[in-house]
Amino acid sequence: MRPKGFEPSAWTVLKEIKKEEIATKDGCYLRFTISPLETAFDEKISFADQRRLIYFFEKEGILNIHRTTFQSQITEALARIQNIEPDVYILDIHQPQFDQYFQKHEKLTSPLSLSKTTHRKSLIGANINFQDDVGWLTIDQTTIHLPPFLKEHQFCKAAFKHPAHVPVDWSTIFESMTGDFPEDVDDSFAITGSKRMVYDTMNLLNKRVKKETRSSDKLFAWRENTIARMYLSTTVN
Repeated sequence: MRPKGFEPSAWTVLKEIKKEEIATKDGCYLRFTISPLETAFDEKISFADQRRLIYFFEKEGILNIHRTTFQSQITEALARIQNIEPDVYILDIHQPQFDQYFQKHEKLTSPLSLSKTTHRKSLIGANINFQDDVGWLTIDQTTIHLPPFLKEHQFCKAAFKHPAHVPVDWSTIFESMTGDFPEDVDDSFAITGSKRMVYDTMNLLNKRVKKETRSSDKLFAWRENTIARMYLSTTVN
């Protein structure tokens, strides 16, 4: 049962914007990239709906769209000719209006316990710890036992070497996971070859974390051939 008056897609996009705001230096514009998203009810949010929500939030007065651009190397003239919508939005966040709006929607998530399973946990503010020696990923009271020394373990070992919110090139993660530098590095955003192994491992980890913690949040994000850990951790052993 979906809670009355609650809009899951709006909350999901709002959380993504909040994550980017946390990772953005004060006084700088925020970069929001249209990417595959799902609500806590496992409903996909189309790219068109994400765009509509950005413009809706602008009308709500919590942000301004400073400009739009594209992930891929495409000219604005070509985009207009081919009717290609922008997928990167450079945003100016209005405070304290944004935080007040966020807190209002955050309160509306409490009825998620009425959803098809149980309450979905947010990873915002969670206590996250990765122990390399045993391959344990701990999120608050939940310990996820990763298969020792296999892909997920090696991915976490590589990813947790870098601060949260800092994009790391996929080839760096690959090299740390395998000990080899990928031979098929290029400037394309296509996810193929060695890149596919890293991308699939990241998605497998995100699914495992969502399942074990009953969260709708992704611990790792893929943007323009880079990977970022989206939440702060405590210690790494």
